Amino acid sequence: MPIRVTKPYTHQMNEDRQDDKELEHSLLKDEDVELDEEGQERREDIDMEDDPAYHSDDARYVDNDLYELKELERMASEPGKRELSTRNLVGQIAVCGQIAPGLNEETTHIWFAFSILSIRTEGFFKVRFCLSDLQRIPEGGRSAMICEVFSNTIHVQTPKRFEGTCDNNDIATHLNKNSIKIPARKDEKKLNRAGKNSTI
Repeated sequence: MPIRVTKPYTHQMNEDRQDDKELEHSLLKDEDVELDEEGQERREDIDMEDDPAYHSDDARYVDNDLYELKELERMASEPGKRELSTRNLVGQIAVCGQIAPGLNEETTHIWFAFSILSIRTEGFFKVRFCLSDLQRIPEGGRSAMICEVFSNTIHVQTPKRFEGTCDNNDIATHLNKNSIKIPARKDEKKLNRAGKNSTI
């Protein structure tokens, strides 16, 4: 049996549809405004990161790193929480001290050489180094941390933006001479060999 729709009801349906379209249009406008505000915030963040002055405050990096590390340690120590591992820092993350002369050859020091370390994520980082005495580990426990220190800010770049390997510094050259192996540039090794051959 066919159903007949009267004109007043049709007119009411058209009005409802018009109201729905106006409401949808207003919602889209609000979303556009929110997206524009978020995009503006993202542009401001990018501009701030490109500014060299943004990375000049080392104290801010230390405070942020300390806060994040403490939060991770707190979350890992909570009951029922599994250990957190970001796997961002890879390589030789634990070394033993080695005795070698200082740069002035007059005093002897204990050197901790992390010769192979890699950070997988691009950005600016600081590495935290912790010193512990492994001979004083309590049975079934962990060794107490004697001290900790943070490195200078490290700029990690993607292969496309990589500016090239830095020249060997005096410390790396000095440690290699004292049998503490630090990766050295091959071109400098060739230059050293060429210099030795020329003097013979």
